[in-house]
Amino acid sequence: MSGSPELFENRLRAAAQQLPYPPTPDIAGAVRQRLAASGMGTPHPAGARRRWQTAFALTALLLLLLAAGSLAVPSVRAAVAEFIQLGVMRIFLPEPTPTPVPASSSTPGPTLTPATTATPPDLISLEELSGESTLQEATLHASFTLHLPAYPLELGKPDRVFMQDMNGDMLILVWTAPDDLRRAALVLYQIAAGSWAGEKGRLSRVEFTSVNGREAVWAEGPYALLLTNRDLDIRRLIAGRVLIWEQGGITYRLESSLSLSEAIQIAESLEPYP
Repeated sequence: MSGSPELFENRLRAAAQQLPYPPTPDIAGAVRQRLAASGMGTPHPAGARRRWQTAFALTALLLLLLAAGSLAVPSVRAAVAEFIQLGVMRIFLPEPTPTPVPASSSTPGPTLTPATTATPPDLISLEELSGESTLQEATLHASFTLHLPAYPLELGKPDRVFMQDMNGDMLILVWTAPDDLRRAALVLYQIAAGSWAGEKGRLSRVEFTSVNGREAVWAEGPYALLLTNRDLDIRRLIAGRVLIWEQGGITYRLESSLSLSEAIQIAESLEPYP
């Protein structure tokens, strides 16, 4: 359209004045009449105001409680957060998945064998891990009380023990493959509060579950380890999945090729040692 913007605006204003438009109804007056008829109008303005204020406060409180309750559900909280914190573990979240339901506790005992899938490039041998110790030394020198699984009964004590310092003790208990002491079949990490061990790496396939009624994560991925050459690298010992939870100020990581239900049974059987 030719002409200046001012001319175009004037033409629009003139055209608008010629358009028929119904009168605006007295909405405020109608509302006052209904309030007066119901006893909430002008005869008792202070009481009506208090009732409206009370109703508003109750509604706000209800919405707040609903929001808090929703955020208490891990899958809902995951949708509004980039990560969750479990003890010293900071877990960055991919797309949330439904909470899995553990199988019955009557499930037969697990068979501790390494995963048979293709070997991931970040998998290392126990011989590459620094800080080998003994269970007795770890019991004496760790800054917290050790816990060992009581399930399955035939599991027994760990075959190898490693202690690493990452601004806080990290204890690595390893049950090895029956035919090879260099390969891990089950690994239980116990990490002291304040350690930065859990801030390295990025987990994947994150699912939410619970251990002893406390929030837990079932995931996959490498983590920070000290190697014998004194390098710090993002590696893992088992080509499986890891169950992560926090209890009593200690962060636990249980890594294996077991199912989730079996991992939870082991986690919930932990007892102080000795």
